[in-house]
Amino acid sequence: MLKLVGMILLFLGSAGMGALMARGLAKRTEVILLIQRLLLALSNDLRYRKTPTLQLLKGMGQDKSFEKLSFLAEFRQITSQTAPFSQLWEEALQKQSGLQKDELELLRETGKILGSADSESQINALNLQQKKLERILEESLQKQQTQGKLFRSMGVLCGFLLIILTF
Repeated sequence: MLKLVGMILLFLGSAGMGALMARGLAKRTEVILLIQRLLLALSNDLRYRKTPTLQLLKGMGQDKSFEKLSFLAEFRQITSQTAPFSQLWEEALQKQSGLQKDELELLRETGKILGSADSESQINALNLQQKKLERILEESLQKQQTQGKLFRSMGVLCGFLLIILTF
């Protein structure tokens, strides 16, 4: 009886690890979609409301829909410092966890763009950043579909293997 319980726990643990790894890929896609919403909101506000960049980002730091992007809240807190905008942006980005290299680099480039040019140039640059992000999103979705299935399947298969080896 104890051996059976052990086998079941090995199987569930292995299958759970596969599902957990697949979930990590899905979380990355969610973050990329959130960054895409952020860039779109920045672009629209700069285009139609003509909100100053610093004020706009402070407001987004309070927005609950962007709370997974913790660097926005951090940026809002450190804006009282008298450092250049790009330096504050970079400092806030360092506090953000869970970003891959591609997303982090795209956000760094965005920080160099914001606050350094007129609103029309910022809008055009944000549109370019959105196109780059679309490519990153496509890669992430493809990886999520292929590797996600692989992780889940391998988790289950490894669970069966462990059961066979312990039997």
